[in-house]
Amino acid sequence: MSREAIFRITKLICVSLAILSCSSALRAQLAPSPVSTSDPSGPVPIPERNPARLSPPPHPSQVKVADWTAQDIQAAMERCGMILAGTGAVYRHMDPLHDGRCGTPAPIELSAIGSNPSVAITPPARVTCGLAASLSAWSDTILQPIARTHIGETITGIRNVASYVCRNRYNAPNKRISEHARANALDMAAFKTDSGNWIAILEHWTLPPELRAETPRTQVSGVTATQPKAPSGKSSGPATQDQSLSPSVPPEFQPESAFLFGIHKGACSLFGTVLGPEANDAHKDHFHFDLAKREHANYCE
Repeated sequence: MSREAIFRITKLICVSLAILSCSSALRAQLAPSPVSTSDPSGPVPIPERNPARLSPPPHPSQVKVADWTAQDIQAAMERCGMILAGTGAVYRHMDPLHDGRCGTPAPIELSAIGSNPSVAITPPARVTCGLAASLSAWSDTILQPIARTHIGETITGIRNVASYVCRNRYNAPNKRISEHARANALDMAAFKTDSGNWIAILEHWTLPPELRAETPRTQVSGVTATQPKAPSGKSSGPATQDQSLSPSVPPEFQPESAFLFGIHKGACSLFGTVLGPEANDAHKDHFHFDLAKREHANYCE
């Protein structure tokens, strides 16, 4: 065999070996990695929970919010004078309240509401002028007429147990901010008659007999509320004077009870929220009225 033929054969063998070597390397790269049947590191650790989610949100007073501007205060003062004109409300202006998210630019210290007759607030309440105007309207159109109907007297005083307080609802860290924190709510526990007697909610509240059998949870405008169920053919409104004095009415539903039931129910058309003993145990001894803005119907329990 010639030297030239041997050279060509040797060259062909080298090329073939090179091709086989590259093909093996390529197959090794493309082959899937072997799956391990054991995990030497143990179970995958669960990530730690976000500490910010574990801790309660800050108290409303601890949230930094810009203070009221001079324009805010001036506009609120002007509005206050307009809405309280002719209401009979007795009040004095206070410095702006600002404590974190809490406060209002033009608060007042309200010492009396209404004019038919005037009703003293004891102790005076720190509220907004809008709430004072609504309370005065409630006093003249609901409180006094119902008092005359059921107890034959007028109301001269209201025992205030809470007005402005910087807090969340029910003092619960995870609840929304309370209307009390906006000076937009008043809690009242008792009412003084012109004869000097006090009608206390804790002592005299009870439902009319026809509303005691069942109080189902009813969905009203997207809000769950306790709504007394009235028998067929009977109104769910306050009892009349004849009903409150009838011998067939249980003795525990006295004229004072009819009075309380009536002024609570009547307030539902004037305030964003009206709560009383039927709402929950936290309100067993007082009424809560506020001017919370609601998209649909007022919330009344």
